[in-house]
Amino acid sequence: MPIDCNDIKNKKTKQLIDGIESWVNREDVIKNIQAPYEAAISMFEARAQIPIEASVLLTKEQGSNIGLTAGSTDAFLKDLDKFADRVSKGKLNAFNAFEGFMTGTWLSKNDPVLSETINNIRGVMESDNKRQNKLDTSFSNVIRKIRVAGQLGEGQYSEKEVNKALKQHRKLELEYTKALDSGDITKKDNARAALKSFELKGPTKSFVDFIKIVEDVMPKAIQAKYNNEVLLAESNLNSKEKRDAKKRIKEYDSGEKLVRINKDEYFTYLREAGVPENLMGAVKDYNDMMTDSYKDLRNGIKKVVDSTVKRIEGRPEFRGTTESLKNLEEKLISELMPKYKDDGYFPHFVRDLNATMMDGLMKNIDDLNTSDLDLVNQKRSIDDIIDDMNFWVTEHAKSRSKDSDYEYSKNFIDVVNTYLNNVSKFNTTAFLTDSYMNALNHARKTYTKDSDYSNKVVEMINSIHGSVNGTSKEQGSIDLIKRTLLAYQFTNKLGFSLRSAARNSTQYLMNYATFGRSAIKQANKFIEENNILDKFNLEAELKDANLLMDTSEAALESEVKIESSSPYKIRKMDENGKIIYTNEENFAYKGLKLFSRGASKLAQKSSYLHRTIENVNRKMTAKIAFGSIYKSMDESPEFIKFLESKVSDKGSVESQKKKYAQAYAKNMVLLNHFDYNSYAKAKNLREGIGQFVFQFQHYGMEFLERNYSILKEGSGDARVLWNNVVKGNDKFSQWLQDARGVHRSMNMFTAYFMAPALISYLTGLNQTLVEHTGKELIEDIVNLFTTDFDDEDSIKELNKNFYGKGIVGSKLGPTFGTMLDIAVASELVNADNEYLDNIMLNTGDFVNNDNTDIVARNVRFFNQFAGRAIDRYIPMAIKNPYSITTAIGQELTLYPKKKSEQSFMRDVVPPLLKDYPSELPFNNEVRNYYFDRLQKKTKKKKYKGLPIGIQNSLRELERTGKR
Repeated sequence: MPIDCNDIKNKKTKQLIDGIESWVNREDVIKNIQAPYEAAISMFEARAQIPIEASVLLTKEQGSNIGLTAGSTDAFLKDLDKFADRVSKGKLNAFNAFEGFMTGTWLSKNDPVLSETINNIRGVMESDNKRQNKLDTSFSNVIRKIRVAGQLGEGQYSEKEVNKALKQHRKLELEYTKALDSGDITKKDNARAALKSFELKGPTKSFVDFIKIVEDVMPKAIQAKYNNEVLLAESNLNSKEKRDAKKRIKEYDSGEKLVRINKDEYFTYLREAGVPENLMGAVKDYNDMMTDSYKDLRNGIKKVVDSTVKRIEGRPEFRGTTESLKNLEEKLISELMPKYKDDGYFPHFVRDLNATMMDGLMKNIDDLNTSDLDLVNQKRSIDDIIDDMNFWVTEHAKSRSKDSDYEYSKNFIDVVNTYLNNVSKFNTTAFLTDSYMNALNHARKTYTKDSDYSNKVVEMINSIHGSVNGTSKEQGSIDLIKRTLLAYQFTNKLGFSLRSAARNSTQYLMNYATFGRSAIKQANKFIEENNILDKFNLEAELKDANLLMDTSEAALESEVKIESSSPYKIRKMDENGKIIYTNEENFAYKGLKLFSRGASKLAQKSSYLHRTIENVNRKMTAKIAFGSIYKSMDESPEFIKFLESKVSDKGSVESQKKKYAQAYAKNMVLLNHFDYNSYAKAKNLREGIGQFVFQFQHYGMEFLERNYSILKEGSGDARVLWNNVVKGNDKFSQWLQDARGVHRSMNMFTAYFMAPALISYLTGLNQTLVEHTGKELIEDIVNLFTTDFDDEDSIKELNKNFYGKGIVGSKLGPTFGTMLDIAVASELVNADNEYLDNIMLNTGDFVNNDNTDIVARNVRFFNQFAGRAIDRYIPMAIKNPYSITTAIGQELTLYPKKKSEQSFMRDVVPPLLKDYPSELPFNNEVRNYYFDRLQKKTKKKKYKGLPIGIQNSLRELERTGKR
């Protein structure tokens, strides 16, 4: 519902509206941007994390975490001006070289079309994840109930016997398929007899019997329901129920709607049909699950046709094609949707090579999706594809015939699981394709046709969608090698590591930087006092939105994940038309698949601490955000009035509040913890060699963008201070209360700079748990440009800052280090080669035998935490005056400061201990050990007073052992 701007009296809102109006009327905006208001609103919402109407109505006169501030509005209007300039100049970014390194967050805030593109993809992927979770849960429940009914795993058959039987079933099916392909009647009969005999006994019988129920018995229940509907439709009643029944019968017969038994009718119809009592629950769940899956299939078919129509819309040469597509849609729905009167529930994976449901459908649909937009370079015309699909649908209907008892597979688990995954994948692909078409149309409607800028936007759209649908991903062995190496490096660098988990926990500091301590406290208090989360499962929402880590941030970045169950294809054809069976793949390729899967599983297991901490952080962020906006909505009469105007007959103001709060919570999780999906990465990080080399750089770039955004808002506050306070229009106290950007900048500085420095001074310990990537990048650049490369000590100090890996090994991320690890361990690279030991590539870390023995080095090759434990922590834990506490402290990166660095613990506490020994009950032995060591004079003080040249000479003699 639109908001009447005249009803809004807040001057900050007026500043935003007037600013947008002024921007829209700029000459270059009128010339280059066809939908300026939509562009401005989209860019605003990418920054505010809430719809513009909510931000406007929730704005307070002074100070708020939600809504507008004078500084944030000023910063946004400056960005709008920069956006108009970029469009005029044909650049996505002020620096062309940086365009390939703009993350999804950056793009969303810099271009409205790309913002909508990423949001739409995220919506499709969220829907896909939610649907997949639901189907997985449903299928697990069906399998569990069948197993209970058949006493599988706990009663008559052990879990081991069940798993063995399922494997044997696959093997016998494969042998029967080979016999069918061979054409040998004797082999065919023998293989069929062996398969049939096996399916009539043992654990497999429970699943085969269930198929008979859904194929033969369940249709009777559905037919009974259908017949009752027909009786109602043909009755003498003149009522709404009769008219509705007539409409439903028509939809049933066309396949538009499935015959469904509601929850109150299930057991009545199932008993009448003769379904066994102990399987009624499984049959009911199976019916619901397949109904949902068929609904997904129908929605996908409609979306495929709609997106194809969009592609050819307005082209006179395709007028007839549009009509053909609509007819095809009706035919696909009619033929593919089971009416249950003649067909069973079971998805028929027939053994005729080209008759499987998804193989036939997907091939043609893929051709529709991959045909070029200009329809010039495509291999097949759309009309030809439609003809093939019409022919295929007719043939497919024949293939579902059950005249032959063994024309289709009865491997229940594999077939149904594959069918569900295929339908879900098809649905997601269809909606992604539609999203792609919408993005291109949005670009055409937003920018002028001849704009260089619009061409760059379209190129970026292609890249973003390519990262999702697989066009930019490796295939085959290369992809497996990539996954294996990435899984290894993740396990090696972060696996089983308390240090990585502890570092991950500091991401909570972003909440402090974003909301502030007071706002966090108020949000949590509001939630507890009002019990607003009692009836709302926020954790489930995060899981459905794929915002909880199944692996970990680093694992997601590197795409280390175990693929879902492979499609049930026991044979396929190669490019030469030769049949290849699943057990006849190349030996090396099969081994690589197994090794890759094992490495991925190990990476998942080793990430437990890491992902647990990350999930805790994300839940806390979501809770704070949910409480913050809920509190703001409750305190805004204008917003409540707006929600009341939106409420439908079945809705409520409370449900509307939860809808806004839920969306805001998810957006804030993405803002503070970043999105690691491929579409959210910068172009140079997701394409070509970048998707391998730069896998672990996304976090740093997102962190820099977050800092930059806070800095821009703070700059907006500074301009407001100058324009309003200094010129006497506002009071300083009013400005300070409203200066959210300044507060966030101060919070960021406190959390990532001042607090760590203060704690370090007080404790006498340095730490690297709290990392600021922007600060580290600046330090690296300063080190590079201020180092004397003619001085050996300076070069060694610089390499120390690069963790002994050199610039290349350190800054190209763990991937390069992994390859060097393997190359050195396998002796493909001689790490002692002096030419490798330099500023760009330093192998000293691999061959340092002075402090690491061979065993520790080999252990570290597999896992760095284990290497640290053997080399350092275990000796430290058993050696006085150290302890396990000291070892844990070092794993948490807490190290004593250098002698030359001042600290409270060394400079203030020791004199207190000396003057008041009886009043400070410290352990004398440990105290004296540390403080005596800290109080020793450094080499610098030792030669103090001598000329610098003599000091350096003496130190060099001492270093080489000659003094």
